[in-house]
Amino acid sequence: MCHWPKASVVPWLKRVRVCFKQEPEMNPTVGWTPSANGSSFDPMTMKLLLLNLVSLLFSLSLATAQEQTITPGSDDWKGLFDPPYEKPTELPADLPLRKELFDLLRPKVEKFAKEPTRFEGNLRVFKYWAMFVGRSIDAKGESIQFPEMDNDDTVALWIHAQDGWKLITYSAGHSDAFYLIWPAQYGAPKELFQD
Repeated sequence: MCHWPKASVVPWLKRVRVCFKQEPEMNPTVGWTPSANGSSFDPMTMKLLLLNLVSLLFSLSLATAQEQTITPGSDDWKGLFDPPYEKPTELPADLPLRKELFDLLRPKVEKFAKEPTRFEGNLRVFKYWAMFVGRSIDAKGESIQFPEMDNDDTVALWIHAQDGWKLITYSAGHSDAFYLIWPAQYGAPKELFQD
């Protein structure tokens, strides 16, 4: 008796025709026994072959994966373990980092302001963190009044990751100093929030 195997059972055997004797001999202690002429295949052997093939492919993929080693003093080491700012530091207005951080914040605040926005206030950095406390202003330097609380208060928190600065959270138009919980909420250093 011959048949074509189902593709879902043996997908790579789509075109191989499988033939069995009408009544294969069974050995209850060993399992399936092939016929004397050898024209049929053993399903258990096929499963074991597939399992070995999958194991071999997995082992080869692990062997080709390269382990990254970071040595002390390298740029990667400095980026991970040597913080760029040893103590809380106010970023001067002319530093490119200040512009980079505000460029991450600006699109978020402009959604609410519905106009081009600039920022005025204190931008401090410490270790891998940056914190802004200030206000949002328009191109003329006038205060942008955000709808709900009708004020211009703006705060933001960034972290420096291996692939650059990331904006963690921000708020515009709030009325209180709720951001004082950010050290507990986000793990930011408390020194960044102290004057």
